[in-house]
Amino acid sequence: MNKYEAVENVVYKHYKRNPKDIRVKCRRTEYKMPRFVTWYMNNIFTQPNNCEQGRHYVKHPSTILNGIRKIEYWSETDKDFAVIIEDIKDLVRAELGIKVESPKAKFWVRKAVTVNIYTCICKELIYTNKEKGYCTNCGANLKFKL
Repeated sequence: MNKYEAVENVVYKHYKRNPKDIRVKCRRTEYKMPRFVTWYMNNIFTQPNNCEQGRHYVKHPSTILNGIRKIEYWSETDKDFAVIIEDIKDLVRAELGIKVESPKAKFWVRKAVTVNIYTCICKELIYTNKEKGYCTNCGANLKFKL
């Protein structure tokens, strides 16, 4: 089972539909909603391009992109739908074995500081977050950036 099929199974199990319904050419909401959510989840977790996803689902890439954009729009405008999408995301993460970062880890990633690397006349490497500084070994002004 590839990643596409794993995501399909999770989404269609949530909607209590048969995963084979993704191939049905029907525009009714009970068919198109799970289809769009599957494309959206695949776009997030497997990160294919739209052409690759279109080949897998036998759909034109613009159709895939339209479905993804509709899910994004609906989740932004309808809070209840956004909660459903988050629940499905959690189910897909569990199925694919993706661990969720803790909020503390995300906080530290955002707080990362850019470090500049300089080399001194005495060939010592100096790591500093300042734009200019002095060598701790010889006291020379740091001018040369690696």
